[in-house]
Amino acid sequence: MGLFRPKDNGGVGAIPSEKPTPVELVRFLNRNAEKINVLECSDITIDGKQGNQSAPTIYGDLVCQKNRAISVSRRNSSAIPPWT
Repeated sequence: MGLFRPKDNGGVGAIPSEKPTPVELVRFLNRNAEKINVLECSDITIDGKQGNQSAPTIYGDLVCQKNRAISVSRRNSSAIPPWT
């Protein structure tokens, strides 16, 4: 297995010829979600607000590894609120 992708590309199976039922669709999505070990998102934006007060926007990247860790790295330090 590679760092981000399995070597066999983890095939998702055939596309159904008929419209699946909600139960079949959820089962299909869950079965394929089990194959994901790492989720990487570039260019995330985090906006914070409490009541009428807004915090500055934080920009960065997100990497989540199944049963291991979550890493958020921020890119724009000038957008970080002073109280963090």
